[in-house]
Amino acid sequence: MIQPQIVMLPAGGTAVRKGLHVIPVAGISGRHLVPCAARDVKGQFLNAGLYLAVAAVILIGVADLAWHSRFLIAVVFFACVGAMAFSDVVTTRPITYYELVVTTRDGVNYRISTPDVALMERFDAAVAGAGGFVPNRA
Repeated sequence: MIQPQIVMLPAGGTAVRKGLHVIPVAGISGRHLVPCAARDVKGQFLNAGLYLAVAAVILIGVADLAWHSRFLIAVVFFACVGAMAFSDVVTTRPITYYELVVTTRDGVNYRISTPDVALMERFDAAVAGAGGFVPNRA
């Protein structure tokens, strides 16, 4: 994990660097941590739907189009795989990450995504080490 670090600016002054973001310490007006949660199940829904659709097509072929009854084993197979895919959708838990939003005096918001909630404390320590002050604790 990349730690916030103090860098010297070419024009003078100090800045806090985190990844690709270089934020001048004198321009920081505030920061806050935003928890975010994502639960991406679209691909799993598509997978389950496709397996169940194949099972339905084969079942229709056996029931209405006089296909051999031995194809019913394929219906059971595809229906079971589709049911397991749906259980995968149900048991998927959200992924939690945090965004540290740093606001500067000129109105620019820098968003730094991290899985670590302690990033704000490390950011505050880096800003304090550069002689800056972050007023709000929102």
